[in-house]
Amino acid sequence: MSRWPAVALLSVHDAVFLASIPLAGVLQFPGGVQAPSPHWLPVGTFEMLFHTVCMSVLLVNMAKERAERFQRKASLLDPLTGVANRRAFFDHGEALLRQMRRDKRKVALLLFDLDRFKIINDTHGHLAGDQVLLAFCALTQSILRPNDLFGRYGGEEFACLLP
Repeated sequence: MSRWPAVALLSVHDAVFLASIPLAGVLQFPGGVQAPSPHWLPVGTFEMLFHTVCMSVLLVNMAKERAERFQRKASLLDPLTGVANRRAFFDHGEALLRQMRRDKRKVALLLFDLDRFKIINDTHGHLAGDQVLLAFCALTQSILRPNDLFGRYGGEEFACLLP
């Protein structure tokens, strides 16, 4: 959606650039046999400034889209483990369940709760607990198929949908 202003500006830029072609027959071009017309300086200056504005708008829009895409992706991932967070799991899970229901296929739901995880945090610290969560996620993802949905449900709780 944000590309439309840039596309419109670049289209206008093209029209302005093409409009300068008929002017070449009317105004004498600098460097020709005859003396250059003083009107070429404002036309050329306007063309360069307009080109700069169009390219600036396009670059700002591209940077904005990239930032929005990054934020959208980051909002769906658990920052520690990199797996789907609760919201992403429910969103993708609902879509997966609808598809499986439509295709009349079965789905299994696995819930993981890491027992005695609080003891690890209390005894060895939160960094050690984070390492346990990372190792669990890495092991689980290495076993799951590409179309299985795995996500962090809560602190040390995880869920997996297996179509």
